[in-house]
Amino acid sequence: MQPETAWPLVGRDEELSVIADLLGEPGPRGVVISGAAGTGKTRLAQETLAMAREAGSAKLRVAGSRAAATVPLGVFAPLLPARHGDDAATFEGLRWAAQALLDRAHGRRLVMVVDDAHHLDPASAALTHQLALDGPVTVVATVRSEEPAPDAVIALWKDGLTPRLELQPLSQEESVRLLRLALSGEVEMAAAHRLWQASSGNPLFLRELVLAAVDGGVLVEDRGVWSLAGQLQLSPSIRDLVRQRLTGATAADRTALHTLAFAYALGFQMLRALHPEADLESLERRGMIQLDTDGRRRPVTLAHPMYGEVLRDRAPGTTAVTIAERLTTAVEKLGARRREDVLQVAVWRLVTGGVVEPGLLATAAHQAYHAADFDLAERLARAARATGSQPSVAVLLAQLLDEQGEHEEAEDLLASVDLSAMAPPLQVRAALARADNLFFGLGRESEAHEVLADAERACVDTPAGELVANRAWFELHAGQPQAALELLTAIGSDDVHGLVAADIVRSWAKTLLGDTTAALRAAEDATRREQPPAYPTVSRHEGFPELARGFALLHAGHLNEAEQIAQAGLTASLPASPTFVQARWTTLVAATALERGQLITAASSFQQAAALQRRLGQNGQLRANLSGQVVAASQAGAVAEAIDTMKELDQIPDNPERLHEADVLSAKAWLSAARGERSKATRLLGEAAAAARGRDLVTIEARVQHDRVRLGDPVEAAARLAQLADRADSGAVRARAQHAAATVDGSAETLEHAAAGLERSGLWLLAAEAFMSAATAYTRAGRRRGNACTHRATTLQERCESARTPALLLEDHVAPLTPREREVVTMAADGLPSKTIAERLVISIRTVNNLIQRAYIKLGVHSRAEAAE
Repeated sequence: MQPETAWPLVGRDEELSVIADLLGEPGPRGVVISGAAGTGKTRLAQETLAMAREAGSAKLRVAGSRAAATVPLGVFAPLLPARHGDDAATFEGLRWAAQALLDRAHGRRLVMVVDDAHHLDPASAALTHQLALDGPVTVVATVRSEEPAPDAVIALWKDGLTPRLELQPLSQEESVRLLRLALSGEVEMAAAHRLWQASSGNPLFLRELVLAAVDGGVLVEDRGVWSLAGQLQLSPSIRDLVRQRLTGATAADRTALHTLAFAYALGFQMLRALHPEADLESLERRGMIQLDTDGRRRPVTLAHPMYGEVLRDRAPGTTAVTIAERLTTAVEKLGARRREDVLQVAVWRLVTGGVVEPGLLATAAHQAYHAADFDLAERLARAARATGSQPSVAVLLAQLLDEQGEHEEAEDLLASVDLSAMAPPLQVRAALARADNLFFGLGRESEAHEVLADAERACVDTPAGELVANRAWFELHAGQPQAALELLTAIGSDDVHGLVAADIVRSWAKTLLGDTTAALRAAEDATRREQPPAYPTVSRHEGFPELARGFALLHAGHLNEAEQIAQAGLTASLPASPTFVQARWTTLVAATALERGQLITAASSFQQAAALQRRLGQNGQLRANLSGQVVAASQAGAVAEAIDTMKELDQIPDNPERLHEADVLSAKAWLSAARGERSKATRLLGEAAAAARGRDLVTIEARVQHDRVRLGDPVEAAARLAQLADRADSGAVRARAQHAAATVDGSAETLEHAAAGLERSGLWLLAAEAFMSAATAYTRAGRRRGNACTHRATTLQERCESARTPALLLEDHVAPLTPREREVVTMAADGLPSKTIAERLVISIRTVNNLIQRAYIKLGVHSRAEAAE
């Protein structure tokens, strides 16, 4: 990222289209661009000048300012010849000025940008209005929406001379797109959300936040993904901009703004009672504060988060203490009736340095965790922990440490907690937190099971269903779905929390076993039964019923629904969910895109999920996401990216999550295929299929067996897929089995029918490959139907984002080449010398050269370059 260069213009396509149409029309014309400070008015005006230059028009730019507003025609003075003895504000003076500006165009259409037109003096405003009304001029004026403008400028849009374009803040999606372009890389979704939230979609604030974060080492790049490693910082530009907005505010107004900066939100009546001298109506009109409605309450907040950041940053420590004391007194006087009052009072008491009751700190820490303010939650939890009481805080603090990948510290903390001193629900909570940290964070499987077993024995009078379900969850991730289901039978029908956890595990297990109907039913049961957590903390099941449903729909072949659930779940998780929940949703988005064949989207999402898993320090899930990234990159022909990712994957130590063994082998197979090592790829897929079959992972084995078909090893795979299709009720498994059988059969009609089935399941890439095979079979038989299949294959391939799988690249040459000839000539076409090919395939150099020559003859080419083409 280059700070000195202009950022890309994103989210303004509609406005640019309006301006482009205006530039192409004859006669007087213009446009007024309005918006808050920093929304990109000037940037859009600059783009207008660039379009004018390309169209051959003359262009001028002037900018209003408070200083020039006191001088008649002040902003135009540098463009006008000297004129003595006349009043520029007269009608004759305006005609002279207009003609002088038109003369500068030398007969061409003039495009004139008037930036900050709300600061124009009356004469300059009148001249701008006159040029838009009569002259061969396109006037592009920018005004700040919250500032009063001269009457002549207002008349531009009020009298219908020009349209007024009101620039809105960027949406979250637009902000993410802008960040990716500006940073030339992926941006972790949680980081992108924080930046969008902090900037409120204001492009200028977003840019300044990013530049300050990069310079301060807070926004960092690791393996192509940008993430936040600390608190956002304020740049001098942001401070200056907010100071400008404060210009003209009275002392009473400033005091009220400082109070809001530390309170974040206050009821209107309380703010007025605290600051009776402040002109709140004026502050609202000027866009400094905003009044909302929340039921019967009317909370007041600062109009932009950055205003609060700057005001808090500039305030002396004594000001913060004074405001915190005043706020604490006011809220406690009213009885601190609202739930969030507890959190606010605890924070304010910490600011004042007063003594805070341990129970208040503990409750506030849990509330901060609920509100997804994890930094504040940790600060409050540590403060409460320092009192030596509140064992619930130790559990919460351990969870926060687990979230940051500090697994050893979390284990030390949880191991030191006396479970017997806790209420039974909290004993369960502590055991679950410790077991999760041991299994997923530290990879200590047997200890994790021991912790759960000990807790089950201790829970004599308390339902222990969640503990049993957690053991089943571990068995599931160890690749034993049937064992997981057997454990769940021990959970009683009156244990609501245990039943919810059991339903989630059951749904995942049934999906892996191919019973997707039962999986969907279990996910729906979990949603129906879900209850608030048994102890005041974030539910361990947050989002997981819907995650299980999306996972089942994905493997059932209902990709449209799976995609909708995944995208909605990820979006909902960003503002308020722990990292492990965001990571799971990101993985589902990635897996759905990969199943579709949207390879760039899949690789990007797997890359982001991997970044989250690195932060969590969960190696098992990291292996799964890196495997997916390798597959997506390999199938898109991004071999270098796949190789780099595979290097990291190979370095991850073994861990209890053996569920992903087949995924890792599949990743290695697809990388081998992308490098032209077809025989090695099919051998690795055979190993992956055996690994999945040994654990009875039906849906995973079906995918791997079908990959064998795609890479030219169909006979054995087709037979096994037929067996799996009989067991599974998944449309995706049936579609794969049908295509495998058609590939063995080889007839064009059966291949086309199978391709249509894959397309109906939403498996676009697989359908494109199958249609290409059908096209080849039809062409081989001399039938024109091949053209229609080729068209459908091409149409589907266009949706698949740079797909370069072997079936798509080589299908039109499949007839003349043997599998070994295809393998060797592909490697040769990729530039590998014969010696390297021989070493990789464990054959002689002479055999390699013979195979290459035979392939050249069949393909009608004479060199490796022609073969590559």
